[in-house]
Amino acid sequence: MSGYEDKVLEYKKEYNLNKLEYIVTGGKTQPQSISNCIDRLNGVLSDDDIIVVHAGNRPLVQNRLIDESISMCKEKGNAVAYIECPEVLFTKDTNEVVKRENIMRLQTPQTFKYADMKEAYNFAKKIDFEGIASTADLMHLINKKLNFYKGSEYNIKITFREDLEIFKNLLNK
Repeated sequence: MSGYEDKVLEYKKEYNLNKLEYIVTGGKTQPQSISNCIDRLNGVLSDDDIIVVHAGNRPLVQNRLIDESISMCKEKGNAVAYIECPEVLFTKDTNEVVKRENIMRLQTPQTFKYADMKEAYNFAKKIDFEGIASTADLMHLINKKLNFYKGSEYNIKITFREDLEIFKNLLNK
């Protein structure tokens, strides 16, 4: 998506958004958009700098999640938010029960060192981003050990029409 850059720069000036440094055109998918950002930051960041990836369709992220993500990344090298899975799960193909105790539902923020992000997204380009759902998924593909921290049920992902209704109800709470 391109063509919006001038409007964003107008907003930057109008609302005094001093933290806005770069505008990067997104890709066709979320991983491609993140890859474009990683490429743009080449020569700007050092390998130990931290990148926080957050999905725009999770508008209720809490400061605690961002702070915890950055803190864990500084200490352990990366951090991925998760929530428990209370539902009963069955596989579609074999109709077997999946133990929910073994399941984590991943969220953003997901936080990584710049060096790992470069490595991961260079790999993603080689496989044409095939089958990559998130940065955590990609890190797993290149055998990086992931560190998880407790996310929040309020950090909802707006994907379906019903999610928008839940979001509106949470805002009016």
